[in-house]
Amino acid sequence: SALIINGVSFSSPDMNPAKGVTVDSLTIHQSGFKKEIQLPNSAGITIDNLKIHDKQTLASLKADTGIDYSGRDIDASAGYAYDASQNASLNLSLGYGMSGQSQVDLSFGFIEMDAFWAKFQDLYKSASAGVEPTEQDKQAILESLGQGQFKQLILSYTNDGEIEQLLSHAAVESGLTVDDLKARIPQGIDQQLQDPELASELKSFLASPQTLSLTIEPKNPIKMQEMPGLFFAAMMGNQAQVLDMLNPTVKANR
Repeated sequence: SALIINGVSFSSPDMNPAKGVTVDSLTIHQSGFKKEIQLPNSAGITIDNLKIHDKQTLASLKADTGIDYSGRDIDASAGYAYDASQNASLNLSLGYGMSGQSQVDLSFGFIEMDAFWAKFQDLYKSASAGVEPTEQDKQAILESLGQGQFKQLILSYTNDGEIEQLLSHAAVESGLTVDDLKARIPQGIDQQLQDPELASELKSFLASPQTLSLTIEPKNPIKMQEMPGLFFAAMMGNQAQVLDMLNPTVKANR
């Protein structure tokens, strides 16, 4: 089923439209919904032509990125799908696009998420009844999340002028020319990455920023409770070990 809402306006707490955002259309879709109170097996939301009107937010974004977002149309989407028959898989997706800037699509894949899904449904039912979750409830859902396994991440990025604007802003902030900055970045890539193939693809993208894709697909799914240890290992300089476990693939301009 789907619900389509046109001409949506979200105001600030003081109900000032100039401080909110507007959306041409908002589409909510779902499937696997049953009569009892529970989350559907899959659901998503699609936002067409979102505009930011809050001057403070726009000024902050411009200061951070050098990009003027005023009057720009932003398209976005988000969704999830749970399938108990496929190793209790849970897939999450996010999308974002703006003409003259970029298109970004991101998806995550997890398996063995049955315990987490059951706990999450319990929390949803309690919230629907107006019951606040206890600290024990929060701990239980975190523990159930740790039992799940990370299977895949796919990120795709299409540049439509955003990289050039970000580089120009970064060059101004650092007191360099764009060419000087672009000459220095590859050195940092080589120093930070211990994988010549990954470094080569990133440098190719920097030289001609068109498209970039990243796929992380571990040879064996990684338990969620082990993920913090991986991040810590990477921070401690064990990138080679982490890269071997995550098995990343980067492709530029293909």
